[in-house]
Amino acid sequence: MKQRNDAIRAIAGLGNDEEARSIWKKLKEYHRRSLAETGVSRFKMIFGSGLKAREIRRRRAEAHAKAIAMNKMTRLGMPKGRWVN
Repeated sequence: MKQRNDAIRAIAGLGNDEEARSIWKKLKEYHRRSLAETGVSRFKMIFGSGLKAREIRRRRAEAHAKAIAMNKMTRLGMPKGRWVN
């Protein structure tokens, strides 16, 4: 609750409007945090929250293989655009 209250006070000190919220997000790098949380959430939704392997070496390999698969799926879903003059 303290972090939440501190964030609300900071936003209020910046003007307490949408622009203040946007400034606060940039100052705290909230966008990067949000992207990371979304990525982890998506990873867990697709592959589950645990690893099956027991040995640490195999756990690393399993996590790496899942990350590669996730990146390939993400790349396949991205639109192929080009700049128009």
